[in-house]
Amino acid sequence: FFFNDTATTEIYTLSLHDALPIFHDVLRKFGESPVRDSRNVEAIETWIMQELHRLALARFGRSRSATISVQLKMAESRLGAFAKWQVENFREGWRIFYTEQDLTCDDFRDIHGRPVRLRGRVDRIDRHQRSGKWRVLDYKTGESAEGPDATHRKKDEWVDLQLPLYRLLVRSLKIEKKVELGYINLPGDLTKAGVEIAEWSEAQLEQAEQLARQLAADIYDLRIDTVSPMADRFREFSRLCQDTVIDRQVPWLSTWQGRQGSESAIANVDQR
Repeated sequence: FFFNDTATTEIYTLSLHDALPIFHDVLRKFGESPVRDSRNVEAIETWIMQELHRLALARFGRSRSATISVQLKMAESRLGAFAKWQVENFREGWRIFYTEQDLTCDDFRDIHGRPVRLRGRVDRIDRHQRSGKWRVLDYKTGESAEGPDATHRKKDEWVDLQLPLYRLLVRSLKIEKKVELGYINLPGDLTKAGVEIAEWSEAQLEQAEQLARQLAADIYDLRIDTVSPMADRFREFSRLCQDTVIDRQVPWLSTWQGRQGSESAIANVDQR
């Protein structure tokens, strides 16, 4: 069963799975490179392709599987589309200010007023030269090119808090006004490559922050005792690995009497 299922996955659902870390490394390094402010598509494309192949050589060597070779070709196509979009973005007045920033929000509190430290990594932060607006952006390489609202909200309810939490994290950079949240989509369909900005109202974002405060309290008080498997791809092993048991490495939990005093909670929010 294992080999049959794995073979099916490899043949029919080739993606950027193995090449994805390199893909993101290229985008990060581009944001720090001299060509990030170039108006020349060819110059950007040449730089990122050279960087892609340099990192691929270091990671995979010269002898690569067919799967890796296909994934690298897919990465080339998407990075080419990125180069074209980047030049358009630059001409519209947007400039890269930060890339791959590890940020901490120290002034967040749960619904009971207890301090909770939020930590996360933001892929990219742009600023518009004329208006002074900020854009807090996350690179997305999924095939569907879904927009922020589709991934964050279902039936008018929040199901993902990634971008709203980014808005809290960037306050540590003194970015509090004129903030837009969105994705840079780089899907297999290259015609859909580009930026998509969320159109949430201030009231909706405040609702998301309130939900985050409630969840922080639940984590603090250990009221969340199960989690869902991260990917259906590995569902066959989820029970074996006890993926849904949040306390599997906390053997003392069953006899724990609760938190004492005013100990601060630290919630590490991985936004990568």
